Amino acid sequence: MTNSARILLVEDEEIIALIIADLLDSQGHLTTVCFTAQTAWEQLQSQPDGFDIVLLDRQLPDMDGLELLRRIKQDPALTRIPIIFETALDDKHCIREGLDNGAYYYLTKPIQPELLLAAINAAFQHILDIREMMEKG
Repeated sequence: MTNSARILLVEDEEIIALIIADLLDSQGHLTTVCFTAQTAWEQLQSQPDGFDIVLLDRQLPDMDGLELLRRIKQDPALTRIPIIFETALDDKHCIREGLDNGAYYYLTKPIQPELLLAAINAAFQHILDIREMMEKG
């Protein structure tokens, strides 16, 4: 098994995307950045086994991150991918809504690097555990 997660980062603010991608890449992860939910959806559809984790902004210009989360969780080929929200929406209702719709974790902005890395590492370990169980099967 590898220690590098393949992460799809969906973030419309370029500077935030670059900062997060640099942080993840510095930890050995492989990060693909999409600036719109539609582009991310197309990436996931064309490469259903291409990503271990989706790091998803909740507020995107073309499609709400919650809608993309729902699409991913309804697609049998994608449903096991852990989705981590990163968003400025930090009220209890928004957090509950994200978790109720299948988000693995919900981080609020400004992003705290230690928490982001802890969530990424936990989600990656989770997906590795699932793969191992399926292989033993």
